[in-house]
Parts: sequence; C-alpha cells; structure tokens
Amino acid sequence: MKKRIFSVEKIEKPEKRGKGILEEKQSKKGFPHKCSKCGCEQSDVVDLGASYSDEANIYLFKCKRCGNTDRDSYGTGNK
Repeated sequence: MKKRIFSVEKIEKPEKRGKGILEEKQSKKGFPHKCSKCGCEQSDVVDLGASYSDEANIYLFKCKRCGNTDRDSYGTGNK
C-alpha cells in the first residue's frame, strides 16, 4: 500500500495588478468640460472608441471636483 504525502505549506505568489481605465495617474489640470452635476469646468477624459466604423467615438468625462462621469459621443445618436 502506498502512502500519500500531503503538504500544508502555502506558496505565496506576488500579486500583479494593472491599472484600470480610470485609475491611471491623472494630471492636476483637466480637460475643459462642464460637469452636469456640480458645474466644474475641469475633467479627465477617457476615449472608449467606436462600436462600429460608421459611428463616432464615445468619450467619458470624469469631473475633477465631484467625480461624476458624463458620457458623450459627438456627432451621433449614441447617448
């Protein structure tokens, strides 16, 4: 009969974590876009791209003051 060997030693793996879209280091100065919630004139911009080739890109504007996110797609009906 064979004996089974069990190990209780934990192997620690280093955690690898990438930056998300909105976690990237943001500059102090923002993009000129008026927030719909608080009226602040500065925001961070994220370009989500276009779903189809005949549509315009979709942009997210995150307010520097309150953190509210507005969505815009200039020139199309993708609102």
